[in-house]
Amino acid sequence: MFNRLTPRASTVQYRTLKPSLLQYHRYQFANSAASKSSSFVYGAIGLLSLSFVTQCMYISYAYFDYKSSNLPFNPFALLRPIIFKMDPEKSHRYAVRAAGQLPKSIRNAFGLVYKNGIDQSKLETNLETTVWDLKFPNPIGLAAGFDKHGECIDGMFDLGFGFVEIGSITPKSQVGNDKPRVWRLIKDEAVLNRYGFNSDGHEAVKQRLKKRLSNMSRSSYGKLGINLGKNKYVKQADAVNDYIKGIENFTEYADYLVINISSPNTPGLRDLQKREIIHNLLSKVKITRDNTHNEIFKKSPMGDCVKCKPPPPPLLVKIAPDLNDSEIEDIAFVVKDVGIDGIIVSNTTISRENLKTDESITSEYGGLSGKPVFQKSNEVLRKMYKATDGKVPLIGVGGISSVEDAYEKIKCGASLVQLYTGMIYNGPTLIHHMIDNLDKLAKDDGYNHVTEARGASVKL
Repeated sequence: MFNRLTPRASTVQYRTLKPSLLQYHRYQFANSAASKSSSFVYGAIGLLSLSFVTQCMYISYAYFDYKSSNLPFNPFALLRPIIFKMDPEKSHRYAVRAAGQLPKSIRNAFGLVYKNGIDQSKLETNLETTVWDLKFPNPIGLAAGFDKHGECIDGMFDLGFGFVEIGSITPKSQVGNDKPRVWRLIKDEAVLNRYGFNSDGHEAVKQRLKKRLSNMSRSSYGKLGINLGKNKYVKQADAVNDYIKGIENFTEYADYLVINISSPNTPGLRDLQKREIIHNLLSKVKITRDNTHNEIFKKSPMGDCVKCKPPPPPLLVKIAPDLNDSEIEDIAFVVKDVGIDGIIVSNTTISRENLKTDESITSEYGGLSGKPVFQKSNEVLRKMYKATDGKVPLIGVGGISSVEDAYEKIKCGASLVQLYTGMIYNGPTLIHHMIDNLDKLAKDDGYNHVTEARGASVKL
């Protein structure tokens, strides 16, 4: 009997002990989980705190880095330190794609659309400017070189530009010069480039422009300029044929056309600025422009209505800032003699005067743009305004990085102004600031409209 009970007693003992062992293990597991959970929470709090401090430090750095622009803090200011760590040419391509491919709603959220895309003719900016019988919503334009291939025209109009100039476009596609070919001179707020007319070619750009015309949501108030170049290995004697091809292909799509003979990055191009050569070139190009325009009009639905015929797109020539006084006088004479509609003053410079950036970069061959070009281009602008007796419309470009700079260009004789490099350092909202404040500067000087200030600092 005892022997039968013993196992039972041991079983009872075992059964009474088993729950306590389970409770012990559960307690140990709970303590371990609680400990791990606490460690995780404290770790997460630490990481969040570190992240918060890092973000505050970065925002502070970005704020003080951007403060010199004297513009309101904006999304670009936060991105600028990151952008400036990127390869300049890659960041250029990303910017073009963003402006050309991102939906307007997203661009608007990042401040890349002026006044939510409202037609500027409906805004009281008091900046509408008429040149060559063309009405520009404002006199501030995008210089050639940013949108080389006509990929983001309407994105740039949305930003607020009164006119956009694409190119330079060459007849045949070409890759341009070897990389690297673009450098930021951050200390000088300048860019040095030797792109060398990298271009998709006439046909590819022409197809983009055709597609744009069929897009009913495209911007309709801004004006489009098309800048034409020549292929790299075309001889000087044959260069005129490249420009003639450009006129024939793009007269139909342009509000104005530009003959670029002043880039320092295509061998022999600046030689085309010599008096005899430029006279011959511009004479032939102008005849082609007129003939092409006539042919296009004849094929239009109103081709039989002589009184309905609009004027051809204005023809401009773009010159260098490195011209001497004699060369300026020669070009002024040719422009007046041939009857060219306007001059763009100026392209990039080959000068390297008074730069702060290390010589390892500034010694690179290429054209310099940005702040260091401002006074140099203004000097040429004043001289050209005087040489043409103030009767030929000029587009002032070179070193504009503020609304005050744009206004100074106008007082030096510019009917319109352009910028590009200033946008790299100050961000796209620089355009908004310029549109909002340009009229005020003119009013402060006693003018009713900014066009009245044209040539104010030049004695004819």
